[in-house]
Amino acid sequence: MVMFIFLLAMGALNLCLATDGEPLIAGVDIKPETLNLKSKGNWITVFVEPPEGYETEAIIADSVIISEVKGVTTVGTTIEPVRSNIGDDDEDGVNELMLKYSRSEIQEVIKSNNLTGQVEITVTGSLTDAETFTGSDTVRVKGPKN
Repeated sequence: MVMFIFLLAMGALNLCLATDGEPLIAGVDIKPETLNLKSKGNWITVFVEPPEGYETEAIIADSVIISEVKGVTTVGTTIEPVRSNIGDDDEDGVNELMLKYSRSEIQEVIKSNNLTGQVEITVTGSLTDAETFTGSDTVRVKGPKN
């Protein structure tokens, strides 16, 4: 259930979205779309469009972690971004937060769990008003399992 809360602060009326503890949904696009496990690339790039009603600047970049890879939680091996930037990568008029993650860390989770084929990667993060969000994209995994 989503509630709308009106706050009067410093003479301005603000509309905030309040949820009942469920994370908001963000748009996620992961590049490359095919992850070749033999590749020596450095990064996986994740583009996050903010949840409805939020600006990209409301996303706390350091909070956005890769939390699941094909249902396998990454708890204990938290995969955090190493770099971020804001821009409109897909040219749809909505800025995205671009985050770079260590390709080798993600590949290690994939290899150690023998994941192949279509693999859903989920990110979670926080917004400046303490709300949380989640979003997923699917990549194709190609190459040796181990």
